Amino acid sequence: MDKIVLLSMKKIVEEKMNHNSENYLWKELPGETFFRIQTNDRCIADKLKREKFHLIGTGLNCKLWIFRFKCKNTKNALLILQGLTGTKSIKFDAGEEIFFSEGISSLFDELTA
Repeated sequence: MDKIVLLSMKKIVEEKMNHNSENYLWKELPGETFFRIQTNDRCIADKLKREKFHLIGTGLNCKLWIFRFKCKNTKNALLILQGLTGTKSIKFDAGEEIFFSEGISSLFDELTA
């Protein structure tokens, strides 16, 4: 029985190693103070739910959560995204006016801790 448990844990860890977390941040409207964060990482979504961000959308057939929050400026919103993802490398897509960060899912970090 222990062998079965070890094999299933190995499969979960391998899946998490291949799963990239995608997180997006954008301003709702120019001149407004409302931002949105979209993520496909369940751990980040759970953190946002605990921190009283407003859940405004979910994926039906995929892992996807969209949250809305108010922030004074873009710099502070970026600090929030950095804190959630644990990465300093946040990129900006000027055409879409979206900030994004990609990385290994935080679920993998929890499994290996």
